[in-house]
Amino acid sequence: MDNKQTSFVYILTNQSSGKIYIGYHKGSEDDSYVCSSRNWEFWRDYSDPKMHFKREIVFRGSRQECQEKESELLSEFYDKDSCYNFSDGKHKAFFPGQYIGYEIATKHLKCTNEIPKRFDPKKWLWYTTEEYTNLGYYGLKEDIENTRSFKGRIKLLFRRFMK
Repeated sequence: MDNKQTSFVYILTNQSSGKIYIGYHKGSEDDSYVCSSRNWEFWRDYSDPKMHFKREIVFRGSRQECQEKESELLSEFYDKDSCYNFSDGKHKAFFPGQYIGYEIATKHLKCTNEIPKRFDPKKWLWYTTEEYTNLGYYGLKEDIENTRSFKGRIKLLFRRFMK
């Protein structure tokens, strides 16, 4: 890569399911970078030895050019079931489902229409999609902090009942 081509756009295809993840990366194509996805299902699939992922570089250029190309590609796919992405690359989010679960340790997100009973409430925070999108960074950060103490967990529980 020359100085003007410092970034690249890639598509990760789960060859077992056909689902894709579209992203861009500033750096070397062989630096072992995977992606910035927070999608819990992506990471579950990616770590499953039965699933096979293939990475294809589809564009090379400057960081800005690659951000634009990523958004262009995402605008076609991000809200489809065949895509792991939750965003169009320009901060427009799409969360398929009524609820969003935030796994505290990994910061991964799980979107679902029903909160699964098997998820430990000490490890996960659950929100309606609307609550999550309205909460913002500082609200989420405060909720995470509250999970670390008994008093904070009571505060979270009380707030849930008030809604």
